[in-house]
Amino acid sequence: MATFLAEREGFEPSVTCATPLFESGQFNHSCTSPCVPDIDILQEWSDFHYASWGTMNDMKVWRVISLTLWGFILTLMLAISGSYYLLSTTVLDQAKTTAALHKTNFYDVIRDQVLLPKVQEQISPGQTGAVLPQQDIVTEVKDTFTLDKVQVIIDSVMGATYRWADSKTPAIEFSIPIANEKQALTTALEARIRQNVNALPRCDASSEISDNLATATCLPAYITRDAVSAAAITELHDHSQAVGDTLTPEVLSMTNKDLQSSVNAPDYIGYLWAINLVALPLALIITLYLLLKRRGVGLVVVGVSIFMIGLIALSAYVLLHQFSASSFDEALSKEVVKASKFLLEPALMLASAIGLGTGIIAAAGGIFWQRARNKKRGSDILET
Repeated sequence: MATFLAEREGFEPSVTCATPLFESGQFNHSCTSPCVPDIDILQEWSDFHYASWGTMNDMKVWRVISLTLWGFILTLMLAISGSYYLLSTTVLDQAKTTAALHKTNFYDVIRDQVLLPKVQEQISPGQTGAVLPQQDIVTEVKDTFTLDKVQVIIDSVMGATYRWADSKTPAIEFSIPIANEKQALTTALEARIRQNVNALPRCDASSEISDNLATATCLPAYITRDAVSAAAITELHDHSQAVGDTLTPEVLSMTNKDLQSSVNAPDYIGYLWAINLVALPLALIITLYLLLKRRGVGLVVVGVSIFMIGLIALSAYVLLHQFSASSFDEALSKEVVKASKFLLEPALMLASAIGLGTGIIAAAGGIFWQRARNKKRGSDILET
């Protein structure tokens, strides 16, 4: 208002000398009257001012919303790419997975809970329980299938599994020869039978005589030890014929039918790989857009997105650590979780450290960059 009511400059020149005191001279009737304000102009200026302020507020709200959306999309793309990279360098890497399994009792558990029951199922004592108890079978199986041999077998199975997961084969395919181990086990069990038969006492008048060797505690006088040994060994050979000379997916229950829902694992891995091919370039494009178009604010958004990835990795690390500390009823599950901990924890810790550190540095750099731009812009306005 003061701008429109100020006195305009008159036609007389400016006063260079001191003016007389009040009422010491005549009044100056040549002063130019002030400008009469135009009410319409004032109204238009006021409307424009408030309209501009509202538009600026709307623009700020939209800017915040758009930056939030860009940050969410960038975080999602980085999470997808990061997940695929983490899996491809840990779980999907056969060498690293094998090294992690070697740090656990995985192979012992496989031998005791997978291989041994298969052998016991095929070489059933039947009527030879007294001369070939289950404990003897367990002992000889462990002596025949040493940990080194079990590791070779399991590594071959894992190689076939990784080829299947990489979609190189339609199913898990392997054929591991075990003829030598089978022959060695049969020979050892024959020796056990002879040893146990020779250890059985002869029945006396007070002994309970039984023709069932599974429950007999002594040998009747009318049965020779050689006859008992021969009968037990013959039964052993009959049962051992059911054990093939090779280990196949059918023997270890690893066919597509046995895998059930896991049979689609190669497809899921392929989908993740395809999505990563889109997510990674899109993340780079969004990052360049934010840095080139939004400058400092864009760098802050990028830093926050990277920080969120580090926070997700840290959360996964904590959950994995707590999960591995839980108790499991099955020994095999416990060893698998332990191997996963050895495999994933270092990678998750590194990812969280890089993500959190880089995110904080990028966000701080963006804040300083934006403040410097605002300061420079203010200086330019003052100069003009």
